[in-house]
Amino acid sequence: MTSEILKALQSALEGLESSGPVGESEIAEAEKALGVVFPVSYRVFLKTYGASLGRAPYEMAGLPPPSNGSRTPLFSNVVQLTLSARKSSRGTLPSSYIEFSSDGADEAYCIDTSTTNINGESPVVVWGPHRSGEVAPSFAEFVLKAVREGAV
Repeated sequence: MTSEILKALQSALEGLESSGPVGESEIAEAEKALGVVFPVSYRVFLKTYGASLGRAPYEMAGLPPPSNGSRTPLFSNVVQLTLSARKSSRGTLPSSYIEFSSDGADEAYCIDTSTTNINGESPVVVWGPHRSGEVAPSFAEFVLKAVREGAV
């Protein structure tokens, strides 16, 4: 299962910039900070890519190395992004949602960790003022759609 996810992510993200692999301890810390368990395909993404600049406007936030402060970070941190979204939403963003991308305007793409299927996957939902609901059955499927098709 994991090797199939990795192959799908590799085919979608080949040639795109990423921040680099993340270890299990960093992933566990992020899950604890957010109060969630990441689904399988997002864990594979973090362990392999860390974070990635997908096809515009779809950046895939993850766990990039800390910025040295002298320049603007290239990649978004999923913990910071999600905690900021939770705060700015004034409680309307469900605590089970992990924000990892956006359309560059009003809509955020989130992994809904309140639902996990037998394969350990959670759906990706769009959350915004103009539309909401599931857009992909897993993080890996979202990446394939966003990068290959340029739309979700």
